[in-house]
Amino acid sequence: MQEFIKQLQEEIGSWIVTETDNVKVYNPTLLVKRADGTSRKILDCRMMNAIYRQKRFKIDGQEQLRLLIRRGILPQPQT
Repeated sequence: MQEFIKQLQEEIGSWIVTETDNVKVYNPTLLVKRADGTSRKILDCRMMNAIYRQKRFKIDGQEQLRLLIRRGILPQPQT
């Protein structure tokens, strides 16, 4: 538990984790010991995945895709 609190405080200090009052999904986090004795953080995203897996996005053809990129709605593909 102390290791978890220590890592959480480091992440808050580095702005990796931020506090908010507007929480839509709670993702449990736990630490697992590695063979070398250090801890590895595991984030359980099953609840969030279940919500977003239900959403489908349809794009009708390449011309609509180009239009969305030009308008800045979608990012430019990296080459």
